[in-house]
Amino acid sequence: MTLALALIPLALLLLRDAFRRFAADKDRELSEG
Repeated sequence: MTLALALIPLALLLLRDAFRRFAADKDRELSEG
């Protein structure tokens, strides 16, 4: 249980980083047309 609680913030950080990278790729595609 403690391990799961420790992994939750790490998973959230990874998700946020992945989303930011995905959004940056989308922005680049839109700007390139």
